[in-house]
Amino acid sequence: MTTGEKRTTYRVEVHREGDAWVADVPDVPGAHTYARSVRALEGNIREVIALMTDTDDEQSFDVEVVLGGDEPAASAVAEARRLRAVAADAELKAKAAFEIALKSLKGLTGRDAGILIGMSHQRVHQVRKGSSKRGPRNVSS
Repeated sequence: MTTGEKRTTYRVEVHREGDAWVADVPDVPGAHTYARSVRALEGNIREVIALMTDTDDEQSFDVEVVLGGDEPAASAVAEARRLRAVAADAELKAKAAFEIALKSLKGLTGRDAGILIGMSHQRVHQVRKGSSKRGPRNVSS
């Protein structure tokens, strides 16, 4: 269980038993339930945590569902999650470095800056204009 900004995150360990998913919350004694799907299980576990912790609002806390037990896929799933977090962090760092590099190349054309940074000139133009979201495309008939 972790706490940050007054929200608690409960780690929920799930595993298969027959045709059902079973969940256990190690930090909340007695908090366990089951369901046929992980999606349904998440809803059930929120209810159980709220009941066991005497919380009125099932949305006032977060749950982190992790594959546990003796599932052969548990370590592969954990590694995939870890690498996705690493990739997200690297993407944020790359974006910041790209913006710094682009500012230092402000006298160059978008095409030249794009070639040097390794991005398309269109993306360079978007960043220079302050638009990081892609809007709707105009399609002519």
